[in-house]
Amino acid sequence: LISSPGVWYKIIGTGLNVTVDTCGSDTNFDTYLAVFTGSCGTLSCVEINDDSCGTRSSITWSTELGVEYRILVFGFLSASGSFGLRISFLPDVVPSTDSPSSLAPIVVPPPSPGMTPTTVPSPSSCDFIDFDGTFAPNLDIRYITRILDPVTGNGTLTLEATYAGVGWVGIGWNLVDRMVPGESVIGNSSTEVGKWEMAGYFLGRGGVQKLPQEQQTLTDTSFVQNATHSVLTFTKILMEPGEIPINGSGSFSLLWAYGMDNQVRYHLNRGITTVIFTPCDDDEPVPTITTTSAPVPGPTLAPFPPSPGFASCNVCGNGLRVTNAAANVDIPIIEGLATCATFERFGALGYIEPSYCPLMPGYATPCNCQP
Repeated sequence: LISSPGVWYKIIGTGLNVTVDTCGSDTNFDTYLAVFTGSCGTLSCVEINDDSCGTRSSITWSTELGVEYRILVFGFLSASGSFGLRISFLPDVVPSTDSPSSLAPIVVPPPSPGMTPTTVPSPSSCDFIDFDGTFAPNLDIRYITRILDPVTGNGTLTLEATYAGVGWVGIGWNLVDRMVPGESVIGNSSTEVGKWEMAGYFLGRGGVQKLPQEQQTLTDTSFVQNATHSVLTFTKILMEPGEIPINGSGSFSLLWAYGMDNQVRYHLNRGITTVIFTPCDDDEPVPTITTTSAPVPGPTLAPFPPSPGFASCNVCGNGLRVTNAAANVDIPIIEGLATCATFERFGALGYIEPSYCPLMPGYATPCNCQP
């Protein structure tokens, strides 16, 4: 059946639905996708797909918690070429005919007394632009940028992110193509939309936390939600003292993430997409942007931030321990390669949320866990 070269990928099931696809414009040949369980030599096919999106492929299936799935990308007959594989963990939500525009707004607390948002011109005379960049299949982002100071390039970014699911939504930026250290805007159903710094990988001091009140200068903020959609909207000044500048008239790396629920914690899915902002030209008089916040130090990377204090987690599973401490593992909670010794320490010191602990043995295979 398989007559062309292929590339294998591996993921660990979370108990949620998963979609994998090659439908993006970065795929240039007729693809097949196949999903298997089991190990080499004893594979069991879960599903196979040929032409779900034109000559490209897409598969959605319900994963089992902790089960290892192998994904094979290959060509129809002898077809080959380059491709982009997107993998998205999707919450189990009941389909709805509601459109994002008909969502009932969530009532959120008013701005804190110490918050003094900077007044910026409303971009009401400009139309939203959909990004050409590809995000997750269930995330749509559109924007308006206005350059209000042609000398410095400063202006405003109005952005709307629509997630086809129920959970918090975050949009961020960085000067390098990675999440940390970075800054973001996060919204959920229970707190006001605000600016956050991402100095580390965990909530709290030295990690992911809200910026000081004097830097909470967003305007036109909202977070609306129904049974199937979550929509974050905000307007932000492109260049603010002590913060990462946003290039509002060119190429820029946009960070995005969303959660499995409305509690701001580890993301269900996240990514970095290079986009190109095209400023709105509405022929309005150019006003002056002023900010009230004093310069503050930017976020710094904490290589091993303070523990959030979760219960100890044995990453190998009960009764087992790491025997290959120098081996590398690639796990989302550390965002990149780490040694098995560091992985084990993260679990023991309370860095891993209890709900994620049962998944960790699946990532610990290289560590050669033994009794």
